[in-house]
Order: sequence, then C-alpha cells, then structure tokens
Amino acid sequence: MSLVGISHFNEEIFQLDVTLPENTLKTPDNSKFRIISFYQCDVDGLCAQYVLQLHSNFKSFASLHSFPVYEENDIYQYIHKTLSLHLKRPDVQADAFMRVLLIGIRGWSSELLRAIKVHFEHLLDPPLRKYLKIAILTVIRPIGFFGKLPQECILFKESDDEPMYPSSGIYTCESASVTSLLLKGMTFVYENEHAAAIFAASISIFSKNVHFGIGETLYYGKIEEFHNQISQLNGGPYVSYDIDKAILPLVTFTTLEDALSISPSILVLDSKKNPETIAEFRIQCSLRKEEFTSEFNALSSEKQKRVLSLIKRQISFYREMPQLCWLRRVKHIPNLDVMYFLSTILNKEETQSIIALDFLYNILQERLQQDSYYDRNVINTISKSAIAYINQSFDSISRAKLKFKTFLGQKLIIAEIRPNNPLSHINQLEMVASIISNIEAKGDEVKRSRCLLIVEHKEKYLFGFTPNVDSSFPDIWPGVFMQISQSDSSCSFNALLPNVLKYKGDVRDIKKSLFTKLANRLGRKR
Repeated sequence: MSLVGISHFNEEIFQLDVTLPENTLKTPDNSKFRIISFYQCDVDGLCAQYVLQLHSNFKSFASLHSFPVYEENDIYQYIHKTLSLHLKRPDVQADAFMRVLLIGIRGWSSELLRAIKVHFEHLLDPPLRKYLKIAILTVIRPIGFFGKLPQECILFKESDDEPMYPSSGIYTCESASVTSLLLKGMTFVYENEHAAAIFAASISIFSKNVHFGIGETLYYGKIEEFHNQISQLNGGPYVSYDIDKAILPLVTFTTLEDALSISPSILVLDSKKNPETIAEFRIQCSLRKEEFTSEFNALSSEKQKRVLSLIKRQISFYREMPQLCWLRRVKHIPNLDVMYFLSTILNKEETQSIIALDFLYNILQERLQQDSYYDRNVINTISKSAIAYINQSFDSISRAKLKFKTFLGQKLIIAEIRPNNPLSHINQLEMVASIISNIEAKGDEVKRSRCLLIVEHKEKYLFGFTPNVDSSFPDIWPGVFMQISQSDSSCSFNALLPNVLKYKGDVRDIKKSLFTKLANRLGRKR
C-alpha cells in the first residue's frame, strides 16, 4: 500500500513508467490511456465522478469509464457480467484498464480489493500487469480502519504530511467530502469547467452537512473557501449568494405552500408549527390563495424577495445556512434544492428513467434553461419525486418509536421504525436519523446524540448515525457492526455500507450483543 498526497494525483494516475507499444492493450481503442472508476452511489460520489470527468487529460490522451456502486455486490456483479460476456463472445475484445479508481467509498474489504486486482490484471497482457494501479479516494480516517490495503493500492491523503490520528471509530478528514478532496488534485482546460467543479464540490458539502452533519466550523469554512476560489477565476462571475432561499428547500421549483410543508428547517426547528401556521404565513405575506398555490417563480421578483424576508423573520433558526449559488443566465439554482434533487435521483425505484449524470451535467454546464422542453420535463419529474421522497422521510419519522439509553454519560437514541414505504437508501437513512437527533436536541448542535435506527420493512436492518463526526467524537458504528457480523451468522455486514447491518430473526438478541460491544468500545475510548 502507498499513501500519497492528493497533490500527486496527476503523476500517480496518468503517468506510466513504460511506453505502450501499439496494439498492446486488448481493446479496440489502443490510442487512449484507459481508466475505470467505481464511484459510491450517493451525492458526494456522484459529484466526485462529475468533477473527475472534467480533468484536462480526458480531453486528450486518456479515456474514462465509470460504474456506480451502492454495495459490495455491485462490483462483484460487474466482474461476473464482464467475465460472462467474454465467455459467450470470446471473439469480442474485453476492455482493459491500467488504472482502477474507487471514489467516495465508505469502506473496503481485503477480499473485494483482491477480486478487483485479479480481474483487471487478467484483462492486461502479462508484461503490463505489474503497472496496474488501484487508487482509493475516500475521506474516512483512520486509513487502516478496514484493514491493510494490498501493495498495488494507492490511498490519497489530503497532503503529504496529513496526520493519521488513532481512533476507536471512523471520522472524516478536513476535506469533509471526497469531491473537495479530489478537487485539490485536478487540472482544468477551461475556467468555466473549474467553476463547475467547485460548484459540484459545494453540493457535496451541503449533502454531507444536511444528511450527516460535519460541524459548523468546517461547513462554513469550506463554503467560504469555495466562494473565494470561484470568485478568483477569470471569465466570471460564476456564482452569487442567495441566503433567503436557503430556508425553503425546493421553493425554486414548486409552490410556496408545498415548500413550507416539506421544508426540514421549518418542520424541525419551528416547534410551534401546526396546520394553521401555513395559512398564517400566507396572510402575513399578503398573498392571494392562487398566488400561494401557484409556482413560486411566477411571482414578481419584488414579491418573492418580500415573502422570503417575512418568512425568515417568522422562523427561529439556530444557525444560518449561507450557500454558493450557480448562475445560469439571469436565474440561479440554490444548492440545497440541487442536493435534494440528487438525493432523489439516487432513489432508484422512483427515478429509474432519469439519468443522474446527464441531469447534473445539464445544471453545471448552464444547459438548464427555461425554454428547454427536455430540461423542464426533467425538473418537473424530479420535483414531484423529491417532494414525495421528503414526505416519505418525515412519515417514517412520525412513525418512529423512540427509546433512550446512556453509555458512560453518552446518550443514545433508539428509533424503531416500520415504514409504509421503502427506507433503505443511505442518504435517506442519514437524513431521517439526523432529523431525529436534531429534534431530540431541540436544535442545539452541541446536544445532538448518536442515533440507532431499527428498520423493519421487506428487509430488517440497523443503521447507526453519529452527528458531527471528528477525531474526538468518531463514528463507532462500523466497528461495532463489523464485530457483530463476525460473531453472529444471522447478520451481514457490507464494507461499502459500514453504517448498515442487515439481520434476520429477533432483533432483541442482536440488541443485547450490540449494547455490550457499544459499552466496551465507548469505555475503551475513554
């Protein structure tokens, strides 16, 4: 295993210590240096994949192929499908790659990395196999938490001298998202593409903060850093701030009535909210009923500004949520809205017909214009799905039965949920757990507690959530779940989803084991 600073990304990924003769690679496209990336199927992984394809080298001598993964089995299925195709059609040349990237992964296992190594080495001619590299881009620390990496693996650090703190759990490095980590090693041909990459990194930071919580200082620092970077690019301005719209996710693409109904900020932070509250907002904003129930963007800009200002004064926030907004002609899209849309895209069952990368490409390349039928249709589809997605999340929260347990002075929230709709995607689980933790803390960031979701639908699984993870308050769940799966055959642990533990049978037996290991781990930490 090699630990390399992200500043050396270009030389490690794109430079080869040997000249490839013609027709060396078993592929129809011998002129290209071929790279394949497996990216984690969440908002951060999606944004990182988008940023990677903007790299200047993919416009010249290199070609990029990508494959989204949600769990370990997705990679095994890719390998199986490739091998099956080659067996059925041996006359068809298989794609050969000199580099394999694992982007944004939440964990790994030695068996998975060994399978990747064996498969991609087999596709190369014997003399070239020693030049294969498997590179991992992840923000989880400590590096060796999931075990030692094979010699062929490269793991990128934030810097050459990044400290590797020992820990009894997982925490994130200062980059917070893999997209912002990757950004440090990128080179771009055009400034507008650089601006698009910075914007994508901003979306990933918003996603991390809303779904998981990364700490106010780090969150604000990153957004300010990105704003400064994008403001210094030539050919701008590329961004503007729109603090007011941050209070209402989705208000840009729906009615004010719907936006008020589904906003997590209002539902969580306004303890006095009731059905009459929304009607009071309409009266205070001097809006007719048809204006309240029609598209918010149909209101005049003056009225929009006045309405948002009035609403902001009515709601008590424990923190501001400034955001970096991407300009497209005279309109812009608030990041928070985009983050919810991307989360919805990742809910495969609801949005199979929507191509996630294509939609992200449309936004970030300023192709999302009001007169485009295709883009307008995508927006309408995603808007409806996003509203349903968030409503389903809050429905799950309302059905949760909460219990509390204390370990060495640390509070644990246990939420048993039997949802009406599937509640399985990692982003949705994180959002539900984060909101429950936030409600119990009454909006006080310091008082937020760990949360354990026990979900029973078609499948049974546990999900562990830790707010504001850092080296002093790590995420202990992956270590606990990994231990349980090793001692209990009814439980299955997936290294790419280390905060999820699937189980069969009676959860009471698993809870006993879990609480014992949890107490031991927290006791060791102290």
